[in-house]
Amino acid sequence: MDNGVGLNKANFESFRTSDSEQKSLVGGKGVGRLSWLKTFDHAQVNSTYENETGEIEEVSFEFRLDTEEPISQLATKKLSGPNHKAEIGTAVILSDMSRAYFHFFPKKANTAAQHLVRHFLPYIASPSPPKFTLIFEREQLQLHEIYDSAKKEEQQGKFTISSEAFTSFSDFDLAELFGADITSSETTKDGEETQDSPESKQVIDFKLHHMLFDKSMGGGASGSNWLFFIANKRVVDGYPIDKQIGLRSFGDDNDTIYIGLISGDFLDERVSQERTSLAWSNEEAEVIKREALNMAKEYLAPYIRKVRDSQKELVCKLIDENPQFLSVKSTLDDFVNTKLALNVQDAETIYIELSRHKRRQRKQREKVLQKINSEENDEQLRVLIGEYTKEVNDDARGLLADYVVKRRSIIDLLS
Repeated sequence: MDNGVGLNKANFESFRTSDSEQKSLVGGKGVGRLSWLKTFDHAQVNSTYENETGEIEEVSFEFRLDTEEPISQLATKKLSGPNHKAEIGTAVILSDMSRAYFHFFPKKANTAAQHLVRHFLPYIASPSPPKFTLIFEREQLQLHEIYDSAKKEEQQGKFTISSEAFTSFSDFDLAELFGADITSSETTKDGEETQDSPESKQVIDFKLHHMLFDKSMGGGASGSNWLFFIANKRVVDGYPIDKQIGLRSFGDDNDTIYIGLISGDFLDERVSQERTSLAWSNEEAEVIKREALNMAKEYLAPYIRKVRDSQKELVCKLIDENPQFLSVKSTLDDFVNTKLALNVQDAETIYIELSRHKRRQRKQREKVLQKINSEENDEQLRVLIGEYTKEVNDDARGLLADYVVKRRSIIDLLS
């Protein structure tokens, strides 16, 4: 149930038409109502609206999957004069769910409401949101109230993607993608390649709406933190980013999650009729995901920093317990930031990464030694010998410290 303007004459005619200009203006595809009857056996619509003369009227009907008579039991009645206080809006009552969907449908009203909030987030998060009411058996829930109680913070962001990001596309593909001619590099008579001027590089704009919620709004077992693709103000697709950001929930009480909404003309123009998929290539999807994920990481940087600090503490503890890794301490920040994924937060996995790093260091020393044996330039030879000596000494200190620790444990055992 919503509090929109209702099915007045124009809206009712648009409802009766599967593909109207009015739907097109708001991104509608005219097939959403068909999904009602794919999932439920019955769909009853009751709508209250203000007519052309300011009077309040009500229309009710049953919507059916019937090409000859999709609207049945149509009834219209006048409720009052121009100043009547009747609540304007539309109620859609869906009943008798198909058995094929029953087992997958939420059994609790609050869970169903959270799914609806996520699906209609672009509408509910707007400055003047419509009022959605979910009546689930005997419970009645206001979606905007669930949204308001769960939302903690939000911020609007934007990013652009250059034509250069789609490196494997032809000029024709890029022109189709960006809606403009793409000037590629050319070869001069001398065989030199000319570079595109900055003006010739095409970009496409996207918006990213950052939102922090209570973890009750999370996506369940598949992930807590999400990036969603929005087209025509509907959530079309999404993917969890828990592993990429190294977080499942965060905040002082570990009760916060992140949801990002990606939108733009590019997505609006490529959404399917059912608004359940996007007509794009895997490369397009990956490029956009990568840029959006980088922005999400920037927004979540204070929380991600805590993950890195925790990783550093764990690495230092493992080095104290295993001194053979002592050389890592001098480059601790670099090791944590470049060798450890954000989702690596257990001692065993970090120990494995330390062992891999130590093996790579040994292989690197072997390469330096080979260069020393073949180097003829005295200055370069001194540099290589200095580098090799430092690496060997650092490794030796670690091995010595490890020997001392093990020796002490044996002495303690024997005594």
